[in-house]
Amino acid sequence: MVKKSSGKGTGRGGGFRSVPKQTNHFAHGGYTRKIWAERTARGTTSTTTSTTSTTTTSSTTTTTSTTSTSTSTTTTTTTTSSTTSTTTTTTMTTTSTTTAQSLWDNWNESSESGVASDNLFVCMMENTSASGDETGSGGGLSGGDLTVTQHNSIPGATGSPPSRDLTGNTMGFGPSQNARNMLCNSTWTFIAKVDIDELTNGRFLNFQDSAEQWEITIYVKDSTHELRCSIQDNNTTYNANTTNVMNTSGIQYFAVWCDGSTVRFGFTDTKPSALSDFSSGDYNTIPTTDGDFSGQSFTNSSKRYVASYALDAGYTQQGNWYYFILADICLIDNAS
Repeated sequence: MVKKSSGKGTGRGGGFRSVPKQTNHFAHGGYTRKIWAERTARGTTSTTTSTTSTTTTSSTTTTTSTTSTSTSTTTTTTTTSSTTSTTTTTTMTTTSTTTAQSLWDNWNESSESGVASDNLFVCMMENTSASGDETGSGGGLSGGDLTVTQHNSIPGATGSPPSRDLTGNTMGFGPSQNARNMLCNSTWTFIAKVDIDELTNGRFLNFQDSAEQWEITIYVKDSTHELRCSIQDNNTTYNANTTNVMNTSGIQYFAVWCDGSTVRFGFTDTKPSALSDFSSGDYNTIPTTDGDFSGQSFTNSSKRYVASYALDAGYTQQGNWYYFILADICLIDNAS
């Protein structure tokens, strides 16, 4: 019997084991080391695959252990690295606000459907019947909310593009409350296209709440004929005039708009989309107020008109009216 020093722990019982006589050949150290090295070289394989990627990399390691009944234990380890590439597709979604702005910028003024959107209400003067009401489009409105009531027997629409001629001093158009409330927002725009017959102390817009604390008015200043805008903000009134006087005839666009921090107004002879569309002196800024009408409601039944002010009191802006728009976004780019 030969005492095998490495046998403890390899056999189930430990201690001494009977081994064949030729086992003594392993006592020759050089030969033993050679066999051990060859076995190790054959039994251990390491494979590494490396991939560089800018995407997510996952790594899986598998270890297989084999124990022989001899005095040696060989461990084989294989490491595999896999790379998973992930492609992310980004889809740009056009918001309704962007759509309304684009529609206005590119509108050819030929039909309501070409510019109406959830953010923009438009009323073109198309009813050829005398004393006939108009029906607008857009603003997310439907049914009776689209009706624009005429006042004091306005003649029917004529011409191409059509317009209605306001000749009496108590004529005007009354959009519904929900249409008027398009301006009850932190950003908003009113624009009207009118062929002026004469300059009077007429209103282009006058909306007010029932408590008479919130109001928007844009009108021709008495006798001097500058354009004037007045904003009543929580019962405090702010106003300003243009430096230049308006044209006494011809097509003009009248606008008042708020970008969330500044209220401006003005007149121009081209459909405006930017501040640069207004000549210097033809527009101005309302001081102090930010024009935020959020949470308010223009419910005053007397002051609810386009083209007039408190109808029975007069102050109609006379001329051929083509259309007006009410938007709950700012359609005039103040930065260009």
